[in-house]
Amino acid sequence: MYPGFDPVDQRTGLGFPFLGWDCHGHGTHVSSIIGGKTLGVASNCTLFSVRVLTCANEGTVSLLIEGLEGILEHHQSRKPRRAVVNISIFGRRTQDRCLRTAIHQVIRSGIPVVTIAGNGFGMTGSACWHLPAYIKKAITVGASRMDDQVWPGSYIGSCIQLMAPGERIWGATNLDNISGITRSGTSMAAPFVAGAAVLLLERCPNLSAHRVGRIILKRLTVSGKLSFDLMNAGNITRRLIRNTPNLLLNFNNMCPNGKWSFSC
Repeated sequence: MYPGFDPVDQRTGLGFPFLGWDCHGHGTHVSSIIGGKTLGVASNCTLFSVRVLTCANEGTVSLLIEGLEGILEHHQSRKPRRAVVNISIFGRRTQDRCLRTAIHQVIRSGIPVVTIAGNGFGMTGSACWHLPAYIKKAITVGASRMDDQVWPGSYIGSCIQLMAPGERIWGATNLDNISGITRSGTSMAAPFVAGAAVLLLERCPNLSAHRVGRIILKRLTVSGKLSFDLMNAGNITRRLIRNTPNLLLNFNNMCPNGKWSFSC
């Protein structure tokens, strides 16, 4: 992973020697799912760290916006201009138009933005109540279990586009170059979709961000496979379930029999 952009250190002035240094471990685990050399979805990609949370895993909307602006500036200065942004953080929804504008600017520049539905920790709610999940042009991902049920802590609802594995996912730690750890959550689900987007852009570098999202939803998913725990669902949860797309990420549709399944 390469150092990228670190608005947290720029504000605190702590001056860590490596911009984007992960002092918590969450970001390292997420990025290893996208592009880890051993188990990453797109193991040949280049990873850039953009740190917008403190070592206590806390942050603000303004830090996220600064991170997105840093990504856009970096992207515009590089060729070839192929990139994917994964945002595995969430917070309570606000009427912050600046965040929506920043994400839309990144998407308009050709970068798909993948983000998480958010975690309810046993109290399933609507992803639309949280940022940045409610921003429609982003690809918002919920989490599924190993048995293809929706992970109980995943937020659901109409602001989600698809589900991806998010239970007991093995990934890297920030302790050293060989350790691993198992984590669960929508933060672990989104990077599978981000990795799929990277693979698409490796094959078809001229795809727009919108087109990448459409291909993932139309060609790289299976419909109707997800199941929900209705036994413990109240009326509000049942309404959310009805509004949740029953789409599960499926890499088998990308390369059936080891061959690329569609042209650019």
